[in-house]
Amino acid sequence: MIRKDAIVNRAMAGALSGALAVWALTAAVASPPEGGTSPSAQKDGAKSSATSFLSQLKTNKEKTSYAWGQRFGQQILRDWGRSDVVDTDLFLKGLKAGLAGESGMDLTAMQTLVVDYRTEIVKEDAARFLEENKKKEGVKTTPSGVQYVVLKSGDPNGKKAALNATVKVHYTGTLVNGTKFDSSLDKGEPIEFELKTGPGGVVAGWVEGLQQMHVGDKWRLFIPPELGYGSRGKGPVPPNAVMIFEVELLDVK
Repeated sequence: MIRKDAIVNRAMAGALSGALAVWALTAAVASPPEGGTSPSAQKDGAKSSATSFLSQLKTNKEKTSYAWGQRFGQQILRDWGRSDVVDTDLFLKGLKAGLAGESGMDLTAMQTLVVDYRTEIVKEDAARFLEENKKKEGVKTTPSGVQYVVLKSGDPNGKKAALNATVKVHYTGTLVNGTKFDSSLDKGEPIEFELKTGPGGVVAGWVEGLQQMHVGDKWRLFIPPELGYGSRGKGPVPPNAVMIFEVELLDVK
């Protein structure tokens, strides 16, 4: 279990360091040329520009300042998955204000803003992911919004999970960025539970998805936030996050 204060502090650090990175890289590296260049050509052009710029840095102060920016830029891409989460103009104003010793928001207010903004970004990314994912080959969508891909089929005439039945499954849960947050496989044994929501139950997306599976089926479930942990999140699953589960139904009792 991850403590809430740890999540807040990491989010704060990631946001501030990432903001610095975006500003530093935007100011230091020339934009790729406009026109019909391919992504690979743009990447090569940006790399060439960065190399040219680095050769102009002479003092340790200059080199270290740039190194900080580059490191923080990598950090924001890991923490947020996007570089457009920062308004670089406003960040630069805030940076100058801080260096000038001006008072502004206290740490608690900053932390609250960062957490609220992260929740907003995750919600936007979840909606975008689900919209794009449902168009992929093999992905099916239920009326409620659960998406799934059949990875392996069991006996179509075999046992089928039903509401309130006890099921045995193997599963692995990840976020859309590939972060694994839970797995029965890692624990070395499947789990059994009553197929229901509420106390002692599971999220609504699991209840719906598993009821459509037969013993031996293995599916990949894409569970929208409202059918998962919603706006509250749980442990390592942030608020408004899409959860992806690979689930194999082993038995129904």
